[in-house]
Amino acid sequence: MPQIPISELADFGTRIFSAAGAPPEIALRVSVALVQSDTYGVQSHGTNLLPQYITMIHNGRIKPTALSTTVKENAVTALVDGNFGFGHVTGEYATRIVGRVVLVPDPLGGGVSRHAFLP
Repeated sequence: MPQIPISELADFGTRIFSAAGAPPEIALRVSVALVQSDTYGVQSHGTNLLPQYITMIHNGRIKPTALSTTVKENAVTALVDGNFGFGHVTGEYATRIVGRVVLVPDPLGGGVSRHAFLP
């Protein structure tokens, strides 16, 4: 089996998603997520899904420009709408909300509780 450098594979995926209508930032985020799945050994969620995602874009099941929105949020829950965008984008958006919600000072002086982290 041929081996492709990770950066080349991510660039290839980014160009494919861009050509299918995704803005550069979204194309890069989705492509990198697929490549990361491959590098973690989870090929079922990796770059082999590129053709399926492109088909879903062409069939209108994925809107490549869609951004996620918060429908409702309170101290313990958030309802997020992916607006038919990529699940990778929605998952990252939701994780950032979780990080914001659960990043709470400990009233007993023990520091800060953090349950989600995205760089």
